[in-house]
Amino acid sequence: MKSTGQSWKTIHCIRLATYPQVKDLPYLIIDVRQNGGGSSGNGRDICKYFIRKEQPHCLGKSQIMQPEADAYKGRIYLLTGTKTFSAAESFVMDMKESDNATLIGEPTGGDTGNGPRNFATKHLTYLRIPTREPALSPKGFPMEGVGIPPHHRVSQTVADFMKDEDTALNYAIRLITEK
Repeated sequence: MKSTGQSWKTIHCIRLATYPQVKDLPYLIIDVRQNGGGSSGNGRDICKYFIRKEQPHCLGKSQIMQPEADAYKGRIYLLTGTKTFSAAESFVMDMKESDNATLIGEPTGGDTGNGPRNFATKHLTYLRIPTREPALSPKGFPMEGVGIPPHHRVSQTVADFMKDEDTALNYAIRLITEK
């Protein structure tokens, strides 16, 4: 279920093909660190496979998510980072508020897509700024301007980078093997 560099539409298709192969595993690591988003609807539909109880979708409290009949029963570790935006960030919010995932890595980018517009200063500094009043998640977390903090903040070290090691992934694996 690694999503690095892939859109939610692609992940949705991968899920349909691979979910039966992973649904009974005791642990699952989902990586959304490089996922810039896509369709919040696809993210919501994927989330239904990982929640255990009914809950409102973070972008619409009237949109109640019901767990799928064959929802995943094991432990979920969700790798997050500063490049996790938009629909991927909404997915992270829903997973965190489900209390069924342990977030590892760095806070998300802090932008679920709240009507952003691009702006440029006269010095050609480009900004992307939300244009609507930020909403709050069902549990009260701001949906714009603040990255979703992980349960375990783990940043890539220079030493690990030089050895081509993934610090956050290794941390998640250590959590699993220590149990």
